[in-house]
Amino acid sequence: MNFSAEIWGYHKGPDVEIVHTKFCRKLLGVKKSTNVNALYGELGRTPMFVQRKLIMIKYWIKIITSNEQSLLFKVYNMLRIDAENGLNYKHSNWAYHVKCLLEECGLSFIWQNQFNNEVNFNIIKQRILDIYCQQWYSEINNSRRLEAYCLFKQSFKFESYLDFITEPKYRIALTRFRTSSHDLAIETGRYDNLNREDRRCNNCNSRLIENEFHFLLTCGKYSELRSKYIKRYNCSWPTLKTIENLLLEKSIITIRNVSKFIYFANLQRQ
Repeated sequence: MNFSAEIWGYHKGPDVEIVHTKFCRKLLGVKKSTNVNALYGELGRTPMFVQRKLIMIKYWIKIITSNEQSLLFKVYNMLRIDAENGLNYKHSNWAYHVKCLLEECGLSFIWQNQFNNEVNFNIIKQRILDIYCQQWYSEINNSRRLEAYCLFKQSFKFESYLDFITEPKYRIALTRFRTSSHDLAIETGRYDNLNREDRRCNNCNSRLIENEFHFLLTCGKYSELRSKYIKRYNCSWPTLKTIENLLLEKSIITIRNVSKFIYFANLQRQ
């Protein structure tokens, strides 16, 4: 989808991202309405525009280190001079976009010294990825839909449970729970414009909000299942820290058991 992005990579390419996110949703087995930051976070995948930036930078380095007598270098040099003079040809000046990209990353000194010093691709790559990850982390922490997700999703990386939970029904149940792509009242209440405090659990008499915490650790309907799949000390005095610890657990057995609990508890829900 990023074919020839060396040239057109500065475009936002929204249609490309639609295809990409559709692929991510299909891979994870989640709803169309699932927050895109949760999709990227679970798979450790960056949006396609981030990859295009890297492709452009790599091509730029190839050009500035090429033979100065080549036609490619001469054309680039013309574009570079115009870019430095503020001429962007209605935003179609390729060199102008490379310049802007480096400035956005706080690396304008690399542009200014592109012929005097060796340009290190890895430094630019890391800065681009760091900026994206900071933006991603900020967005999941400011999303009302991802209040639970940001409790246990502390780093941008591929989640290993996607590999070791090999049975699709358990893996998908856990993914949907983690990414709020579920049918708990805290989520479905959004569709009915219910106030948060009115999104109560209909499966027990607690009258508490049916959110991820209540479903996993306190709802009385699933007590028997909980005693089977979740260790007692996690349920004795449940807190938000408990759900964080459970979903950050490194034990493969524990995570598998949590996924089974979620799957079978969903079957019991009204």
